[in-house]
Parts: sequence; C-alpha cells; structure tokens
Amino acid sequence: MIRRRKKPQKNGNPKENQEVQAGTTKERWWNARASHVKKQGYDEVSKPSVGRKPYFGTPEELWEACCEYFEWVEENPEYKSELVTYKGNGHLVNIPKKRAMTLTGLEMFLGMRPQTWWDYRDNKGEGFTLVCEAAQRILWIQKFTGAAADLLNHAIIARDLGLKDSHEVSGPGGRPIQTENKTKLQLDLSNLSNKELDILEKVVSRVNPEDKG
Repeated sequence: MIRRRKKPQKNGNPKENQEVQAGTTKERWWNARASHVKKQGYDEVSKPSVGRKPYFGTPEELWEACCEYFEWVEENPEYKSELVTYKGNGHLVNIPKKRAMTLTGLEMFLGMRPQTWWDYRDNKGEGFTLVCEAAQRILWIQKFTGAAADLLNHAIIARDLGLKDSHEVSGPGGRPIQTENKTKLQLDLSNLSNKELDILEKVVSRVNPEDKG
C-alpha cells in the first residue's frame, strides 16, 4: 500500500494568519496601517530602506486616517495574563488593559517617519497644520485622562506629557522668601570720636538704607 504524503498547507497571506489566540488582535500593532496607506501599497515604515512617503492629498484624508488610529487603539487593547483560582483550580485569563495613544504610534499607523509628520504639520499648508495639531491634542487628552482614571501608569504618562509634581515654597504674593539674620553684632562705640561716629553712620546707611540711626 502506497502512502501518499500530505500536501503542506499554504501559509497564504501573512496578514490573514496573524491571529494567535482568542482575545488577541488579528493584526499585529507594528503592521497596522490606515486604509488610505494600504491602498497606496507603500509606506516609510513597512520597508524603511526603500519605502516611499505616504501621500495625503487633502487635510480631510489625513484626518480620516488619524481617526482610524484613534479607533484602532480603542478596539485593540493590550492584554495582561493573570492567574485566576476558583475552588482550587487555577487558570490564566487575559485581562484587557487600555492602550496609550502616542505620536510615534500614530506615525507608524500612517506609515510615516517623524520627519514626514512634521513636514505635513509645518510645510503643507494651514489645513494640514490644523489637522496635526488637533490629532496631537487628542493624543495628549487620551493619555492624561487615562492616567487620571488609573487606567494608565500615571508616572510614565506624566513624564511623557512633560508634567511634574513639584512642591515650591514662596513668600507673600509668590515673591522669593526673605530671610533675616536675627543675630546682631554688638559693638562698643563709646571710645569713638564724633567724627568716627559720623563716618560709621554713613557707612551703615549705605550698606542698609532702611537701618538708619
């Protein structure tokens, strides 16, 4: 009896085989791209050495792609494995954790290098500038509110947003604290002449104008 070898299964499209297990994303975060970028078939991130700049013809196209990133982040949380024990039996459970939005993540989603993002913001006209500024405000707000609600690590987010928890002490009206030396030097002036006393008085008045006589 002749045994026939089983034909090896074709891998197909790698992007279609990226689902690892239930509860994980179908598309790896480093491969996630805006639909507008996918249509072009090229970007600066997928092939850094030969990739070309993604093209957004209008501010509306760029804004739509940014909104895709915002939705992708909300729909694709990170997962943390935690051991759950019930009646002596333990098993791992994947707990969804909020994913922080970042400018670097947005640039990757748009297939852009950082230089390309800033070029769109600063050199492509007011419409693109407004879109980039609005997108960056959304990134800031998402991270700030996530940390405030204890959904993101507040220490990491505070550093990322440039926030600092400092305690400063100031005087009345926010002015610098004025310190005063309570120890006064006692001098015996009984042996000084009137002329010497006049000279001393002039010196003291020049050093400390408020302390006369």
